[in-house]
Amino acid sequence: KSAEGNNSDSQYKLAKCYDKGEGVSLDYAEAAKWYQKAAEGGHLEAQYEIAYCYSYAWGVTEDYKLAVAWFQTAADRGHVDAQYELAKCYDNGWGVTKDWKTAFNWFLVAANQGHMKAQYSVGYSYEYGEGTSIDYYEAAKWYNLAAQQGHAKSQYRLGMLYYLGMGVATDFDMAFKLFTDAAQQGNAAAMNQLGDCYYYGQGTSVNTATAIEWYRKAADEGNEEAIKKLNELEN
Repeated sequence: KSAEGNNSDSQYKLAKCYDKGEGVSLDYAEAAKWYQKAAEGGHLEAQYEIAYCYSYAWGVTEDYKLAVAWFQTAADRGHVDAQYELAKCYDNGWGVTKDWKTAFNWFLVAANQGHMKAQYSVGYSYEYGEGTSIDYYEAAKWYNLAAQQGHAKSQYRLGMLYYLGMGVATDFDMAFKLFTDAAQQGNAAAMNQLGDCYYYGQGTSVNTATAIEWYRKAADEGNEEAIKKLNELEN
């Protein structure tokens, strides 16, 4: 009954029940309806959830413009996941005109709150100059923060910076460790680089058999460089 009134907390809890199928039948459309009501009543988490529904067509027709509007509302109120999702919208031109500078600014806001994927995105922006100036030192700093949280892509990208000496001093030992961490999480590019480390003895001893094992694992994941190297080594 409280949900039927204007109690946004109760509306949000009811939406969660339908979203998860807890105590009621799973029903994304009903969940979205109650998220919408709670969001309109000012419930912060519901504002993020209804934005997510519109973004990924969960219980509603996909509508990026509405998604952006609700992500913006929640982001302005400090919701870190909404800040990250809003940045993605600007980064990809979903529901808004593509704007890398605005995307970068929102990634940075979320990253400063410890959001792992946002930290990676800030690092990537600095490495490739998307929405900001190229700065390999800053790229390494942000990749490192995400890598410490276990983010495989950041471990790989930071490994490459150490491998190439970009923004940090060249350090094959550190690169090898980071590639290993990322490869163990299934990152194909890191698997390929581990193959190189074993093949050339960078950060580890030369071991051609182990190099081929890593090239094969990367190739099985569709890594084109590893496929090419395997063809050269085996023919």
